[in-house]
Amino acid sequence: MDRGKRKQYMSLLEQQWFDASWPTSALHNEGNVMTYFGQPDSNPFYDRECNNERVKQNNFGKLDVQRLAQMEGQEYVYVPLTQPIAQLHVIQKQQRAKTSVRPLGCYYLAKGNAFQAPDLATLIGSRLRTAMHHLKEGLDVAKDQADPLEVSEYPWKFLRAAQAGARDTAAKYRPEPTKFARVAGTAEHKLYIAAHGALERLDQTVHEAKRAKASLDGATEA
Repeated sequence: MDRGKRKQYMSLLEQQWFDASWPTSALHNEGNVMTYFGQPDSNPFYDRECNNERVKQNNFGKLDVQRLAQMEGQEYVYVPLTQPIAQLHVIQKQQRAKTSVRPLGCYYLAKGNAFQAPDLATLIGSRLRTAMHHLKEGLDVAKDQADPLEVSEYPWKFLRAAQAGARDTAAKYRPEPTKFARVAGTAEHKLYIAAHGALERLDQTVHEAKRAKASLDGATEA
């Protein structure tokens, strides 16, 4: 799928269509559902170039399902549910050839509201992006709160620092590294060493900044 079609496809995933002129109670069988969905002037999910429209043009506006099954090209078909649910219907867009049928899209109607169902790749990608977002947030919190200078036998127990000379972040709750941080060669030990060095460099920078500020204040007073 090229970039233009992909952009159009993604935009349809965010759309909803509903025809208020139809009572939802009328959408109780396949014929009415297909007639309701097949409105090219208002339904953004319905392609007026499909075979359904060609069949209706040659059949006084009515859809002949048997005639539709004999044609090649893009079409919309009603998909019966294995376990029917009240006021829920599924319509599939597909490409029909002589010996095969390839699905192109799937749409569902819930009380007359039409939505496009996402494909599997888009659904998995969305779930992965959400999971990675929360994972990054968790790692950022752990990085900000962890104090690798304190090693304990207890895994990640939050403590409130109260000792003298603590860092500016000591007033926050922070986790202690687990006992595995002391095992050389483990990933947690490597993280321990890296975080330890980073905190030392941060402390050194803070102390240098404080000394520079003190020198500047002394020069100003003089």
